[in-house]
Amino acid sequence: MNRIVFFTIAVIMLSGCSTIKSMLGVNYNDQQRSRSSLVDFLYPNTRGEVKIKPKIPNLNIPLRVGISFVPDSCGSYMRHDLNEDLKNSLLKKVSAKFENKDIIDYVKVIPATYLRRKGSFNNLRDIKRQFNVDIMVLLSYDQVQYTEKTGLSLIYHWTILGRYIFEGEKNDTVTIVNSAVYDIDSEELLFGSSGKSKVRSNAASAFISEELRLNSQKGFDLAITNLIIKIDNDLERFKRKIKAKTVAVNVHYRSGGGTLSLAFASFVIVLMVIRRRTKYVN
Repeated sequence: MNRIVFFTIAVIMLSGCSTIKSMLGVNYNDQQRSRSSLVDFLYPNTRGEVKIKPKIPNLNIPLRVGISFVPDSCGSYMRHDLNEDLKNSLLKKVSAKFENKDIIDYVKVIPATYLRRKGSFNNLRDIKRQFNVDIMVLLSYDQVQYTEKTGLSLIYHWTILGRYIFEGEKNDTVTIVNSAVYDIDSEELLFGSSGKSKVRSNAASAFISEELRLNSQKGFDLAITNLIIKIDNDLERFKRKIKAKTVAVNVHYRSGGGTLSLAFASFVIVLMVIRRRTKYVN
């Protein structure tokens, strides 16, 4: 039976750039929003719903993982506080959490230039060939900065992982960062996590622009820190599901791959050398 992900007309309208502010009655000077959309990247030109035929992923353990931010959305009026340097710094923080796991062979940070707008899974397959990765961790975000008290200070945010509501008052910076872990070949979502943060500022109007810039970067850093905790828990939960065979995946173990296998091989070689030297002495 097909798995269906529904995107209603309301979702489409609320994820658009120019319609959000007019629908909520918010002035362009009242709030600034920057976002990237996993839906826009994986399922471009979607209207109403996406039908996905479920496939069983073939996971090669230890996993070879790539990680990157999906391309920004609606670049015409976004803030640009999340620059490439900050993105790379945040990606390295997330990848460090993955690298310490025995189920992971390695994690490669994929530069943003390799991900195309609306690139979808064809883009991910290109990355798989170029970087030798099987699993892709895709990060998307939504950040809203409120600079005035409005009658309706909230934004609805819809993703594949769920629906979120942002609320804020004057000078609040509200940030959410989502991670979605996909098996590239099967195009299956293995698990997803999200991190949130809210930063409040009381800066005088003369300094509000610089304050918002700093709060934007702080908001991303705090949301990523929160996300890392969630990823750690979700990855451990996913490992338990694999062992308990409660998740529909086929698991294969790489011959001679992974840190554990290399360490064991080194140990065996050392034993052979010691044994040979002992034999010659005797």
